[in-house]
Amino acid sequence: MLSISHVLVPTDFSEGSAEALDYARLLCRTFGARLHLLHVLETTGLVNVISANGYAAIIPDLFDDIVDSRRAQLEALLTSSERRHKGVTTSVVVAGSPAREIVKYAAARNIDLIVIGTHGRKGLPHFVLGSVAEAVVREAGCPVVTVRPEATVGHSLGSTAVHASA
Repeated sequence: MLSISHVLVPTDFSEGSAEALDYARLLCRTFGARLHLLHVLETTGLVNVISANGYAAIIPDLFDDIVDSRRAQLEALLTSSERRHKGVTTSVVVAGSPAREIVKYAAARNIDLIVIGTHGRKGLPHFVLGSVAEAVVREAGCPVVTVRPEATVGHSLGSTAVHASA
């Protein structure tokens, strides 16, 4: 029998991530699983100055404020029931490639299933920006369900298309 004890939802706070969270909540209720919410903070755009030794520096107070803000955003995604029962783990990873950090988090915490939203980009935007969800599907050691809002293919949960890969 399929056993799901830990479900990971990586979020970038987009509509696709919100739909993935709704789907993951349904799965967690069905299987009695623990929900993990993860946000990977990309530091690429946070470089402020080049120091005398040639390394990029980030103003520490600004960086701490950004991390605190992302933690607050994660906490705001929780329902009052989830906060009361402490059935949810929230984490902000502060450096690294989102796909790589999601896969590392899943492996380190024995995640049984990753539910990740997609933006549904096609053509040049997909080529230029790539796809975190695509990379997670390729690299994860556990099954991955991708959720795309307002799609017309796949199994639907409301207006959400759901695609699974193992």
